[in-house]
Amino acid sequence: MEMFDSSPQPHSPLDHPHLVGQSTLREQCRSILASGRLGHAYLFAGARGTGTLALALAFAEAIQGGQRSWFHHPDIHVFLPEPTSFSDGARKERLEKLHQDPYVFDHEGAPVQGDSKDQERSNLRSFYSIGQYREQIKPVTVLRPNTANRLIVVLHDIHTMRAESANAFLKLLEEPPKDVLFLLTTPSTDTLMPTILSRCQVLRLKPCTQQEIIEALVAEGRGREDAQLAAQLSNGQVGLARAMDVDAFRSSKEELLQFLRASYTMDAAALSSLIQHVSQGYSLEQQIAWLGSLEWMLRDLLLLRETGDTALILHQDHGKVMVDFIKALRDARLEEMIEVVSEVKPWLMQNVQMKLILPVISFRYAALMRGEDPIIARHEPWKHYPAAG
Repeated sequence: MEMFDSSPQPHSPLDHPHLVGQSTLREQCRSILASGRLGHAYLFAGARGTGTLALALAFAEAIQGGQRSWFHHPDIHVFLPEPTSFSDGARKERLEKLHQDPYVFDHEGAPVQGDSKDQERSNLRSFYSIGQYREQIKPVTVLRPNTANRLIVVLHDIHTMRAESANAFLKLLEEPPKDVLFLLTTPSTDTLMPTILSRCQVLRLKPCTQQEIIEALVAEGRGREDAQLAAQLSNGQVGLARAMDVDAFRSSKEELLQFLRASYTMDAAALSSLIQHVSQGYSLEQQIAWLGSLEWMLRDLLLLRETGDTALILHQDHGKVMVDFIKALRDARLEEMIEVVSEVKPWLMQNVQMKLILPVISFRYAALMRGEDPIIARHEPWKHYPAAG
């Protein structure tokens, strides 16, 4: 543990209005600062959207005195996992994007920000390779602080370290340089090497409430109605709520109903056209939002079937259509239909294309809307594509 100047700062980054919720954790960070002692590694652990990176950056700024942003501080170095062959220009642009919004890479499906060539790889999985560790991260840890007493290294999504880079990083944690402090983030501690976890002090984040997200969006200038809709659709993910195009959601309602109709009737032409539109015309972020909208529509149908009250649903402007849907498909297994969407959303982050995901959903819905078991088992989705065998 290292002593440092714990004199209070006039404007703590931990009190910045862009931070959403996490009052307990912020108080814990303040207590650490007030104690005058710092460990050598802290791990911010919390589900996607809780703000692990935003809190880690604020904590870094607070440790360094709170006088300048991490983006302009010579003794705060921030790293993000990268896809293969990532360019220097794309790396710089990502950090600039993070400087504008500390939640931009803290939600499911966070896109790779970069030049046009890098945008073509936006669906590729990012990770910490041994090359990135050796060429970018390790060299920083041997530097001496410029203006502060310590040098802070922030590593977002530490769980994406490949085995070789994780083992190399572990050696660094076991014998940390005297003036270096590590701030790490992860959505879950379950996938981390126990030896890395044991060398960190873990700070756990709780999910943000809808009300916290609504108030944050309103404070940023969103209308309250739009803020409420974005908070509902984002499932507690602050970054996704900020990026949510609620107008696009409103205009997609007919598209979602068309998908359900075409799935029920197995209208191949209509399905092909719609799937092509969503797969080619929407970004990864928009595709995730589209699936989220489908999930909300199904929840509305379930709520409507249970209560019969259209005033309680999110899609009130399509209330009559949805009432007709419930009447026509009384046996629809809506709970299982919702589960299907929840299962396939992570596929987008595993490099599965939307043009492959939507047919799987459609085939399953064709049976579930009739109250029947799907012909293809849930654990064998690849059988929807016999030609691939």
